[in-house]
Amino acid sequence: MSNDTHEKLRAHVRETYGNIAEGSGGCGTGCCGSAPVSVTGERLGYSAEELAAAPEGANLGLGCGNPQAIAELKAGETVLDLGSGAGFDCFLAARAVGSAGRVIGVDMTSGMLTKARSNAEKAGIINVEFRLGEIEALPVADGSVDVIISNCVINLSPEKGTVFREAFRVLKPGGRLAISDVVATAELPDSARADLALYSGCMAGASSIPELEAALSAAGFEALSITPKDESREFIRDWAPGRGVEAYVASANIQAVKPGGKRTSTATEAKPQLHASIVSMVSLAAGIAAKHPDMGLCQLGRLRQMGVPQHQVDAVIEIARHIRDEAAEKLDAAFDEQAAPEAPNAPAPGQPLSIKVTEAGGSCCTPTPGGQSCC
Repeated sequence: MSNDTHEKLRAHVRETYGNIAEGSGGCGTGCCGSAPVSVTGERLGYSAEELAAAPEGANLGLGCGNPQAIAELKAGETVLDLGSGAGFDCFLAARAVGSAGRVIGVDMTSGMLTKARSNAEKAGIINVEFRLGEIEALPVADGSVDVIISNCVINLSPEKGTVFREAFRVLKPGGRLAISDVVATAELPDSARADLALYSGCMAGASSIPELEAALSAAGFEALSITPKDESREFIRDWAPGRGVEAYVASANIQAVKPGGKRTSTATEAKPQLHASIVSMVSLAAGIAAKHPDMGLCQLGRLRQMGVPQHQVDAVIEIARHIRDEAAEKLDAAFDEQAAPEAPNAPAPGQPLSIKVTEAGGSCCTPTPGGQSCC
């Protein structure tokens, strides 16, 4: 495909979605169909809560899936949306990553960009920004993004290999792709491939799964997963009624990871994230809990005084219990190794040890053979 052809396709896509943004072109043939946006959203996999959470005017009914469902977004992450449109997926991502996170939307259509920025301003969403640019040349710094999402946009690019190389560039090591897009499950007829309306409608530009896997691998991605959803053919049928395109394409979840970085297990990721003030105290609190209850309670009291939320205090308690139990097992094993059949100086069973304890330190003191030790 020549550069002239590439530019012709981009110009047609830009015009099509510019008209949709301005409300002058309607959806026509393509990835929004004719159903109301709320119905379209539910068919694509969005929950009623997600549909209600986005600002009014952000959901244009565009897309072929729900990348949020596979992105596993976490608080504090930086997210990039390729082809962000009026901002619908960006706003949902912004809610997921919280005030400590950040979302960047990139779109090549100035009308969509204007609409997205207006939606963000009206809703008072401040952890989102929208940038004008093409997904083949992202206006984003190297290694600055944790997660890339995209909804039915990459199929519109005539240079998908370049898109994936750019995605790889801007992701941090260990960063991940979470994409909903259309894939070709059978060879499209030449007449369909040449139809500009089907191209801007997210059908004629679809690549096969082997082609996408090859492009992702060539860009450097690992842990590839492309999962077509046969049920999507039902709404794809509405994109071009009577054309039979649903026999050749389907929506799919596309996932991949940039090598490097530290990946944690799902179980670890599901645990509450600890406040920074807790990190330096967890080991101390856990160790203290293993030695003396009052000292452990003293430390937990300090956490509450610092304003640490109760669910994070609960996380510390669970860690303390785990270390306490582990320490007790090791101590019992050590006692078993050192125990003699008849220790000459051992107290009789049930006889308490005589250790002097003073009151100077209050509840944060624990007895030692020498007197006391205070935290």
